Amino acid sequence: MGDGPVIVAMKVVPLVVDVHPLTGAVEADPKLFGVSPADRSALSFGLRLAAQLGTTVTAVSIGGPQVEPALREALSQGAAEALRVDVGELGHLESGDLLRAQPTSAAVAAALATIAGAASAVVCGDYSLDRASGSVPLRCAHLLDWPVIAGASSLRWDGDGLEAIRRLERGALERTRVTLPAVVSVEAGVAPEVRAPLQSLLASQTAEVSVRHVEVPPAHEARQVSTGPYRPRPPAADAPVGTRAHDRVVELTGALTERSAPERVVATPEAAAAAILAKLAAWGYR
Repeated sequence: MGDGPVIVAMKVVPLVVDVHPLTGAVEADPKLFGVSPADRSALSFGLRLAAQLGTTVTAVSIGGPQVEPALREALSQGAAEALRVDVGELGHLESGDLLRAQPTSAAVAAALATIAGAASAVVCGDYSLDRASGSVPLRCAHLLDWPVIAGASSLRWDGDGLEAIRRLERGALERTRVTLPAVVSVEAGVAPEVRAPLQSLLASQTAEVSVRHVEVPPAHEARQVSTGPYRPRPPAADAPVGTRAHDRVVELTGALTERSAPERVVATPEAAAAAILAKLAAWGYR
């Protein structure tokens, strides 16, 4: 476990947008930019975790000057440093351009991994309000080669590691545990929002926001071949044989075809996979 700061990554997006009735252009007021409830919860938990580890919190956001008010708000709530990451041309976009051209999830994860090498942990919301892919923490953990907890609904530090509860499908819950350093994404409500005192809020209005320029590799461009609805290729099948219509219908429906009885297999994952492949091969799938 490192003794570096806890990095809280926040994505600043327009909370309210307007659509021009004639041109259809999407516009946003820079005063209405902010972060998601999940990111606010991540900041609150990051402050609590940093206090338990005896370290500080660095609030990080990627973008241009429009993200600085949210970073200053994080300073008023207890963050020791605010860092704005510039990833090239996309770091100097105007408010309207931010809606149409943003760094890809891969670029955001690469930038976070570049600055988080000596951190104790990276904490962020489980998804952003605009794209909601939730892929940035997973990509960042992959680049850092750190363990990751994605979408924690409950999280606590037990002195040796982070213990989390995650929501699964059909109402199931998963209890998992990782040691630091790690990347963690949290749901809204994991930790109550920290209310900044008025004195800290006023002092943060003129606080300095550090800027770091990070070069990230260009995203792979996809080549568009065609557009239109997806139409799967029809399967190839031999024409039925038989002189009578009844015989051809029987062959098409397989009504008189012998079928193997269902069987229940209890095996390890490796043996079960091998059994499935063997059964598919016996049915003629290659």
